[in-house]
Amino acid sequence: MTAALRIICLALAAAASTFSFSLQADNRKDSLSMFSRTYNIDNMLYNLKIHNIRGNRLIANPTGASIAVLSGNGTKISIISNRNRNEQISRIKSGPIITSASYSPGANELLTADTRGNITTYSTDGYTVANSFYTGTVYSSIAVSPNYYYIAAASGNELDIWDVHTGELRKKLYFKGGINYLTFSPDSKEIAVCCDSTGLMTIDVLRYFRTPVSHISENVLQASYHPQGKYIAYAKADSVIVYNLINKKSVYRIKTGKDAEAIDLRFRRNGTTGRITLTYISDYRFSYWDMTSLPPLYMSKVSEEADKLMADWVRQMDGESMEEYRIRVTDDNAARQRAMLLDQAATAIAARSIKLENPFIAEQHDSGNHTIDIKFKELNPIRIEVPEEEFDEIRTGDLLFENPVYTLDGNDEFQLVYLEVINRTTDKTYIFDRRSYIIEEVEFDEEEESLDFIPVAMIQAANMEMEALQMQTQQIMEEKRQENVITDKTEITISSEIQSDVDADGNKIYNYLLGYRYDVSEGFSYQEDFGPGKFMVTESNAALTMLEAIRSALAGDMGRYLEDAAAVDITITGTADAIPVGRIPYDGSLGEFRETPYYAYDELTSMTVTDESDIRDNEQLAFIRAAGVKKWLETEVEQLRTHRDKCSYYYRTEVSNVRGGEFRRIIVQIRFRDIF
Repeated sequence: MTAALRIICLALAAAASTFSFSLQADNRKDSLSMFSRTYNIDNMLYNLKIHNIRGNRLIANPTGASIAVLSGNGTKISIISNRNRNEQISRIKSGPIITSASYSPGANELLTADTRGNITTYSTDGYTVANSFYTGTVYSSIAVSPNYYYIAAASGNELDIWDVHTGELRKKLYFKGGINYLTFSPDSKEIAVCCDSTGLMTIDVLRYFRTPVSHISENVLQASYHPQGKYIAYAKADSVIVYNLINKKSVYRIKTGKDAEAIDLRFRRNGTTGRITLTYISDYRFSYWDMTSLPPLYMSKVSEEADKLMADWVRQMDGESMEEYRIRVTDDNAARQRAMLLDQAATAIAARSIKLENPFIAEQHDSGNHTIDIKFKELNPIRIEVPEEEFDEIRTGDLLFENPVYTLDGNDEFQLVYLEVINRTTDKTYIFDRRSYIIEEVEFDEEEESLDFIPVAMIQAANMEMEALQMQTQQIMEEKRQENVITDKTEITISSEIQSDVDADGNKIYNYLLGYRYDVSEGFSYQEDFGPGKFMVTESNAALTMLEAIRSALAGDMGRYLEDAAAVDITITGTADAIPVGRIPYDGSLGEFRETPYYAYDELTSMTVTDESDIRDNEQLAFIRAAGVKKWLETEVEQLRTHRDKCSYYYRTEVSNVRGGEFRRIIVQIRFRDIF
């Protein structure tokens, strides 16, 4: 195995917009097979030089920690460490020949397809069998959805969609050409299918509608979704195309050369800087393109901001009677209010990127109503009514534009719906207003409610529960202050949110998110929170107080959510500052962590902490603090022990780049799935 893999570090300059460099191979024929995989680890990009290993027989762990390498006869998988060059850390032995493999989105499991028609799931904690089901089909490639609901599996021109957990066949689809590659969108709602003769198309996972992306006759080799899902990049014989899936337009066409096929095509996001890049290998060269300037998915940003504003609107106002509140807050009024808040959020976001500068008069009209069209860069024209005798007074250089209101159209682009146009020469004001038409058309229809609409009664109930939990937590904190466990320098905040979602069957469901977080004022962290190098929960009075509040909540009314939820996701964020840790002894009391997946600033990576490695940096310290909270919850909260089969735990870390108490906090977020 040592001779089979050689690792080359690619030093990427953060400021570089694009670059490429040559890869040395023994001959042209071997170039694509030898340099066929790149991976991220510790915010560095690496390339594997491969001998005698081709195509999908090598699978990179999403954390960047390791590579799964299928043996020549397909009966073994060797797990090779990326950090400890070429060290074999585990091995899977299979009776039948493994034809394809794919990691789960959180890298907790490795799924394989074999020649006996089985799909087998291995836990990455020791690579033992966790599940297996029979399909009756030999698949050449498989992919797992990010929400971990589905497996997409291809055999020739056949695409099968399976339920990960039940082993139920959801759908069988056929294509005119053979399938080269499969990948899911980040929101799990689509599958991109690359075919050898019918191009690239996306498949709606719930309704199974097919939407062509490329020309039908093209041979598309690979595809990769942008992290936000707004764009997709795909590779064909001589080029790489970046395509906007919303407005159906190509935004980049990168020539790779005649018959220079691009492989290992991937969008990548740097978790520290947020920069998004597109990388691929083609004809002896590795290419790196900066895609950070692509416009983001505004729909998501606007919706998130509107949801925050909506949560405030639903609450009963100071001085508002209950009768007044019930008249104001109804589903119909909520639908209209959210429409207005969407425009409010869109306006706030658009103002940061759109400047109403350099306008020009596009056209004059005089057909009953006298109007003038004014055009701005990258915006649709606006039409204002102007008396005929004032036509000659309108000159673009004299116009001032105030109080713009924007909305998002179906192409995820901002459009003006209100604007005051002031003629500075004559001091006359003209109004462009399309808001009334939009709001009047908004009505709540339970039969046709959108996925993102949440009934008012649910939001109200969640708000009341949060207020009750806040009172409960304040009581616990006051008791701890009286006992001199904490002071008023420790604060615990609670958040709650109702989220709409769909289950594996495509039915609309609602999830309930409950969040706890403590903060300790800078300068008091050592007294009330973890001291330097400390990580056991018993060493932080602030952490213990918050955990007591969580236990009390789950022992009370929140316990019914544990009973009713289809599944429970618990995410724990550990933190640390920049004080050098040196080497902190670790006795393994919280467990042995070997390439354990976790998220650092939304980027999936892995952590190793053992009694041999000890704790040597702040990232490890933050992680092990989160691990301590997990163990406390598992052992000290009876309700979580009772329902441990439906609970999944995830780790996150935040590490400050300065010394001191900037990051003196622990965050616990509990998501109860499908509870209403």
